[in-house]
This record gives sequence, C-alpha cells and structure tokens, in this order.
Amino acid sequence: QSLGAAPAVLAAETATGVTRYVNHSGSDETQTGGTSSETAFATVAAAVEASSDGDVILIESSAEPYTVPSNIVISAGITIKGQSGNPEDVVVCRPATAASKYRVFTFDNSGAILQDITIAGGDVDSVSGGGVYFTSLGGTMEHCIVSGCSVGAYNQGGGVYIDRNSSALMNRCVISNCTNSGVNGQGGGSALMM
Repeated sequence: QSLGAAPAVLAAETATGVTRYVNHSGSDETQTGGTSSETAFATVAAAVEASSDGDVILIESSAEPYTVPSNIVISAGITIKGQSGNPEDVVVCRPATAASKYRVFTFDNSGAILQDITIAGGDVDSVSGGGVYFTSLGGTMEHCIVSGCSVGAYNQGGGVYIDRNSSALMNRCVISNCTNSGVNGQGGGSALMM
C-alpha cells in the first residue's frame, strides 16, 4: 500500500527552530548539533533529545531501517519528518532482536508532528499502543504507515492507541499487519478511548 510522496505542508521551519538531520553515517558521540547532513545524528532518539519546540528533524532515506533502543517520547513541539516525503523510504523500528518489549513513539505534546515515516515492530505486553501511543496531550501523525506492531493480553491498539480526551490527529495514515495477541484485548490496528 504505497502512499507515495506527500506535499510538504506540515514541516515548515519556524523562526525559532533549527533543522537537525539523521542518517546512518552520522554520529551521536561527536555531535555539533546535527544541523547539516555532514554533521547528522546517527539515531532518531539522539536527535529528539537534542531538539526543542519549533525544531524539525529530517531523517534521510535509507534501505536500512533506523532502529530505536527504547520508546522515544516526543515531549517537545517538534516535527520528525522523512526527508523524501515517501513514508516507505524511512522506517523507524524496534528491532526484532530487541531483548525487551517497547513501543516506538509516544506523543506527549500537542505540537509534536510525525510525518512521512513508517513505524514498525513495536511490541508491548502490559500497556496499550504497540507502535504509537498518544497521551491526552495529543500530537499529529501525517502521511505515515504503522506496520507489524502488537500488544498483549488485556491491552488495546496494536498499532496506535489514542488516550481519552486526546487532541491527537491522524491524517492520511495506514495501519497494517498490527495485532492484539491476547485475551480480552481490543483494537489490533488501533484503539481510541472516548
């Protein structure tokens, strides 16, 4: 299910924000801010940690997925965007070989935006939202794919979970091959608490 390239409508840089880059040849150790492709971060997690409200993180296209060592909590009003505009070109995932279970992203800021990215491999047992979790503060997912994520028993939203009273917005997103593997669980693809 190809979504193709999206128009660049959400990731406009603000007057106070900076653009940070992530690519596989980057470095998280000798970091100078990641403000160019040549000084890029190697991981999405390090770029998110270095960012603040108004920043834009551009993840360069790669056939190799960008793995995350733990759940990335987006607590600032930042935009994380696949550089090409095609979510199939940038995969951010929990590796299948990970020793522990965790989701890929948690939105915890109404100004947080995830755009043009595939989120894959999130797997949780004791909480809801295998791939993505929106807290009540919300956030926005635009033109993304959530694939191959799961939750265990008594939980909800194998792909995406949106918390009660959340201001979350999902636009032009695809949720596929996500499951709820346990008893009394709900929403293999997504769950919305009202």
